[in-house]
Amino acid sequence: MRPHRLRVPAKQIAVRVDASSTIGTGHVHRCLTLARLLREADCNVTFLMDTTLPGQMGERVAREGFAVAPPLHAAIPPNTDWLILDHYTLDAAWETPARAYARRIMVIDDLANRPHDADMLLDQNLHAAPEVRYKNLTPPGCLFLCGAAYALLRPEFAATRAASQQRQYNAPATRALITFGGSDADNVTGKAVAALLGLPGLHLDVVMGGGAVHLAAIKKIAAANPAAITLHIDTPHMAALMQTADIALAAAGTTTWERCCLGLPSLVLAIADNQLELGQNVHEAGAHQYLGWHENINEQALRAAFMGYSANAALRAAQSSKALSLVDGLGANRVAAALLNSL
Repeated sequence: MRPHRLRVPAKQIAVRVDASSTIGTGHVHRCLTLARLLREADCNVTFLMDTTLPGQMGERVAREGFAVAPPLHAAIPPNTDWLILDHYTLDAAWETPARAYARRIMVIDDLANRPHDADMLLDQNLHAAPEVRYKNLTPPGCLFLCGAAYALLRPEFAATRAASQQRQYNAPATRALITFGGSDADNVTGKAVAALLGLPGLHLDVVMGGGAVHLAAIKKIAAANPAAITLHIDTPHMAALMQTADIALAAAGTTTWERCCLGLPSLVLAIADNQLELGQNVHEAGAHQYLGWHENINEQALRAAFMGYSANAALRAAQSSKALSLVDGLGANRVAAALLNSL
């Protein structure tokens, strides 16, 4: 007679995060990366999201097989082991009441501008003395996961990394990747396309989200220039696109660490306030070329900056090498392990 095996209940994880045409989609994408790993470790993951927002990603999250619930304390599943918050508008005032529903709380932040009631805090960006930034904003005993070693990247970036280390630095560049987030409310994509379209021998891979505000306009431009532009909507092949590109023209957001992981030389613009510090810090580390706030550079200046960068293979090679040294693509595994090891 076989011995009776006790079934160990699956661990419960809740994730409070939103996406919208204003917020963008990066927060949800990185939480999905972490959620997939936790699901592989036999965790049930529920997303708490405001699905009334324009550009929300509730349907996308549900298609991936995760439960989606309202963004309410009462919607946190019973016996939740970890509540993960990735939301710039939430602080201890929301987190403390959530302790009635969740055993532990992890906060994903990089602003360090508000108090948190957290057991663990993840800040994947570059800062001088990162733990000092949160010293008076978190309770005693909070565990800090700080730096690009904890960047939440999908597995394909680590898998593609070895091939990307053999990158060739053509001068001038022949393939550019344009990516300014899933929503791009200010149409920085349009500015970048206008700046680069027509440069001799240059092909543009343009990445946009299906809910991007100006998607229809970019579609028309791409349709009128099929030999020069390939438009990728909600692509699952970002790592491959980064591997084949010579240069990225991109935002200083969550894809910064994807580009660094693959050593992709990048011209970078800040398109949101929270990107200003990251853009500058990675530039000072020598890992990309930061051009500043997007409104402060016009099409002509952007074109000139690209042409100069395209012609300088030595600079791009040096920045690629530095970028590769910052991120190995295994950050999500480290964060998942930290969560699971504390259960």
